[in-house]
Amino acid sequence: IKILLEDSFPFVWVRGQVSNLSRPGSGHVYFSLKDEEAVLSSVWFRQSRFSSKGAINPLTGEVNENPEGDPADALADGREVICGGRLNVYAPRGSYQLVVDLVQEVGLGELQRRFEELKTRFSALGWFAQERKRDIPRNPLRVALVTAPTGAAQADFLRIAKERGLGAEIR
Repeated sequence: IKILLEDSFPFVWVRGQVSNLSRPGSGHVYFSLKDEEAVLSSVWFRQSRFSSKGAINPLTGEVNENPEGDPADALADGREVICGGRLNVYAPRGSYQLVVDLVQEVGLGELQRRFEELKTRFSALGWFAQERKRDIPRNPLRVALVTAPTGAAQADFLRIAKERGLGAEIR
């Protein structure tokens, strides 16, 4: 699979909305590109954004001797981008990701735009108003757990509630 995928697609362009953006101390940038149908894990390695001489434009090969900041600083959750790079398969886990060489910003992603639209609509209805908010009861009599019926979250919650002696009815 690794050979077939990597050889068949030596360079690809992917358009999507940035989510799960992570900037660990290594200098690499990890994020997902998503649309309404799929999610693609992506990584933009530090060395592909910078060289010892400065930032390299992957399209032209030009070296900017005085780069102005990190080109990855423009990445943010909810932004729509077009990424150029290569698909990489990590065989031991059977997973694949996009190794990014170039990012071009498009703007606010459609999913993020719709999310902001919902927030505005709910705000207008007063659903986020401070006066509507109530303090969480210190010793609730009933707790509603909203999750998948067979998921690990349910098992974890029930185990912790039992260990801590919650004593509440759990629905």
